[in-house]
Amino acid sequence: GDFVPLVTAATFDRVQAILDGRAPAHIAHVTDRDEFPLRGLLLCPKCQKTITASFSTGHLGKKFGYYRCHHGKNHINVSAGLVEAAFIALLERLTPKPERMRIIEKIFRERWGELVQASTTESLKLKQELGKLEARKERALVQVADGVLNEEDFATIRAKTTSAIADIQLRIEVAESSEVDLETSLAYIQHLLWNPSAIWQTAPLLEKQRLQRRIFPQGTLVEKTGIGTPVTHSICKL
Repeated sequence: GDFVPLVTAATFDRVQAILDGRAPAHIAHVTDRDEFPLRGLLLCPKCQKTITASFSTGHLGKKFGYYRCHHGKNHINVSAGLVEAAFIALLERLTPKPERMRIIEKIFRERWGELVQASTTESLKLKQELGKLEARKERALVQVADGVLNEEDFATIRAKTTSAIADIQLRIEVAESSEVDLETSLAYIQHLLWNPSAIWQTAPLLEKQRLQRRIFPQGTLVEKTGIGTPVTHSICKL
């Protein structure tokens, strides 16, 4: 056709060969699997490196999941069911005490106030800049009418000013859109801190991974008996 091709001829021919069964299709190795939500989070107690996970087939053909470390001989190799049950129990133990929750709420409200104030200040500053730009645009229009400014110079000034105004308006929109409702946000953080175990168990894989990485940013050790000494987010240590 009379257009720029989306792919090269070589790529097209290779795809046709795969579709016709004349070439082996590459199957990507899947690292994220629902069966092993803790893969990438758990650390080997011997080498402190991230461990992987896979299935083993028993004598009767049944498959069993295991978290394993392949970085050395006799490193960790533990049942996925045991580790995940221990992880759920650990999440349940992370529920904050009521007095700690009150401290967290107080700090959250104070920090929120600082952020909102900064956002409001930024918005006001941007609106002042916007006013100056619009005034400049008006002055240029008057200068053209008075014959002080020629059409070519006016077109240049108008183009630059219009672009700057659009940029300022976008920045104002971003600054003001960050002012999310405080009580809604606080209710969310309370729900998250009070119910990490229930949320983790019912969440899809991606949300599981996001939650566990938030709570354990440096990962957590795994032992033969389950989860070892966890390295948790500072809010959980509190």
